[in-house]
Amino acid sequence: MTGISEGTAGTSRRAADAPWTVEPLTRDAVTRHLEALRRIDAAVIGVPWHAEQWQLDLPAKWELSRMVVANGIPLGFLVASSRDGAVHCHRIAVAADAYRQGLGTVLLRTVAALAVARGAEAFTVKVHRTNARSLAFLQHAGFTIARHDGDNFLLTALPDRVARRS
Repeated sequence: MTGISEGTAGTSRRAADAPWTVEPLTRDAVTRHLEALRRIDAAVIGVPWHAEQWQLDLPAKWELSRMVVANGIPLGFLVASSRDGAVHCHRIAVAADAYRQGLGTVLLRTVAALAVARGAEAFTVKVHRTNARSLAFLQHAGFTIARHDGDNFLLTALPDRVARRS
């Protein structure tokens, strides 16, 4: 696998510089951490997900989705699924007190590496047109705007490019 691998770890200023790890975001993990995930998600521009949306089965969702955890507490997540030969990011968010520590980048690179391993041709994500911070972050990570879709931009990238990007 190219890029970041499972068990990737680092440190966070949160919780007295607690070490963090990237872990699979499984159905069980969603159940255990639902309230924490929803709090992180609520800070994202757009409509927050309901509990049912978190548990919704999508193609390869449970194999592709990841979260960053420190001391058993989620600091961020990326929910993805397989769609039309691509891996699509449905949600990516990092807790406000963990911004600018590279966690979003680690999540993108990890899932991009999984996309490469699956032979995905593209890595896609939609961003609300008013979410300038996310748009800039994703463009820096290697995504480009493919088209406008209502109030959103559809961005796309080559998975191997995102997985290798530093």
